[in-house]
Amino acid sequence: MPQFLRFGDQTILDKSALSGSADQATVLQWLVTANHSTARPVDRCSAIEKLAETKISLLKEDVSPLLDCADAEVSTFALGLIPQSRGASVLTEAAHAKAATAANDTFASEVQLLRNLLPANAAG
Repeated sequence: MPQFLRFGDQTILDKSALSGSADQATVLQWLVTANHSTARPVDRCSAIEKLAETKISLLKEDVSPLLDCADAEVSTFALGLIPQSRGASVLTEAAHAKAATAANDTFASEVQLLRNLLPANAAG
């Protein structure tokens, strides 16, 4: 996945999807959709929600761009990926910093809820 995002070469994604299981290919497609900046926000949010439902442990490098997304709905949905992600405490603090400067009250309230729900020693 990181190679696909770095180079934007569709053949890398296709090869990866063909070499893995159907489940891996589906998760990979959700990651691509979630990170695709020209995809409709509703499609990106749907992909993020599906990723969250799988309880897959994503790297902070996979989640951080979603949190930084200019689309408020996408960044708010991305908060749902934090609890099971590697680097959850770093991501939570990054989201908290964004919430302090963002004009989006929903994002800010969801970040506060997330901070209250996560253990203080969440995996970092």
